Amino acid sequence: MSTTTFADTDKEETPVAKTEIVGPAPKAEVSTEVADTQAGVDNEDVNISHIQLLSKSSQFEPEGSEVGDICFDKEFSIASEGEPLKAIIVGTRKFWKENVPFGDTAPPRFANTLEEKLQIEATTEFKGTVPVCEVIVLIERPESLVDEDKVALAFLYEFGGKEYALVKYTVQKAQAVRENYGTINTVTNAGKTRGHDASKDFFLLRSKLKASGQYKWHQFVLSGTKEAAPEGAIKFAESLRG
Repeated sequence: MSTTTFADTDKEETPVAKTEIVGPAPKAEVSTEVADTQAGVDNEDVNISHIQLLSKSSQFEPEGSEVGDICFDKEFSIASEGEPLKAIIVGTRKFWKENVPFGDTAPPRFANTLEEKLQIEATTEFKGTVPVCEVIVLIERPESLVDEDKVALAFLYEFGGKEYALVKYTVQKAQAVRENYGTINTVTNAGKTRGHDASKDFFLLRSKLKASGQYKWHQFVLSGTKEAAPEGAIKFAESLRG
């Protein structure tokens, strides 16, 4: 499995201040072959925006948005609950976070390997660790997004006559990691058994309502497709993997 390093890590999920990271800085992983970076372009100089799910407890509320919407940099909604976004996988990284309870002021520790994970679990005063996954994707502009000002802010790239945004999102806990990181690996490896490179196909990214007992929440969910992505978009994604 090849690795990709991006300097613009998700500051919301991985705070640096007062946080101990056990081991070296995390690296992104993607189950595809790696192409050379474009001449003269350093991966660290490519800006990657964030997408988030709007929840009742979110400390942001873009105008006209609803709970469950996928939002771009907390500024505006780009898709509603259940609406699929065509996505090309650029990179992923999986790591573990000390399971510090919500609201506790103690800074969590992070682990990049199973050995580091066990080290945290052997010394923590909390309930072990939780898995975390960051996913970097190129998403195609949805037909429902008709505001050209918003498109101009988010969807900067064009391939095959379609506009794309380069974004990242983060999920944590076992179920969410399985339905994102696990889906990417499963679809990619299944494709290899058929002699097919699934990394060149679109995935679908959705906001999905989840429930467990009395609790309900929205979560990012990925699914595979057999629809080929534009060649230009694939080459661009490969160029960002280092």
